[in-house]
Amino acid sequence: MTEERENLPQLPKGWIWEKLGSLAQEINPGFPSGKWVRGEKQGIPHLRPMNISSDGSVDLTDLKYVNRNNYDPLIKGDILFNNTNSPKLLGKTAYIKENTIWAYSNHMTRIRLFLPLLHPSYIAYFLHHLFLSGFFMMNCVHHVNQASIGSEFLRQKVFVPLAPYNEQGRIVAKIEELFTRLDAGVESLKKVKAQLKRYRQAVLKYAFEGKL
Repeated sequence: MTEERENLPQLPKGWIWEKLGSLAQEINPGFPSGKWVRGEKQGIPHLRPMNISSDGSVDLTDLKYVNRNNYDPLIKGDILFNNTNSPKLLGKTAYIKENTIWAYSNHMTRIRLFLPLLHPSYIAYFLHHLFLSGFFMMNCVHHVNQASIGSEFLRQKVFVPLAPYNEQGRIVAKIEELFTRLDAGVESLKKVKAQLKRYRQAVLKYAFEGKL
């Protein structure tokens, strides 16, 4: 057992630490855009760092297009990792839920897993957890005005706490259930804040109308 494995936390029975590189068929960045296609929605969508949100979802609100005939599109089960960004935003990760015609830039890395014993969403959530915990920010290579995480680092230095297959599915289902509740809570808070704003406005209005 390597020193790196020995320094990792103890896992529940039946779990193992495994290098991401041992779980993946491919860990490869995309291609530079060259010139963006002029005109709305011409060519193929080309995902960039801003197309992964800080909550780990794909965001298509600011989408660029490129002309490209020979490319390997993102498909269901792929994981998209932001390999170049500011240190704080480096490592945002999203799971691709459906087959797409999307390409991805050289600032993004596609991780395509060996699927029989893996839930890709489980791996994607773990990588996004590392992003939120600051792991990639602490281990990045710094450049002028940005930082990066290379494919070799992902292969050799990222260890995944691999649960049994059925347990992976249960964990993903529980994460998504709790995230749904959190999203509902956020919406409720937004409504309460809006109501409070209206209430404050009403208090001031009544105060200066002599109605308090």
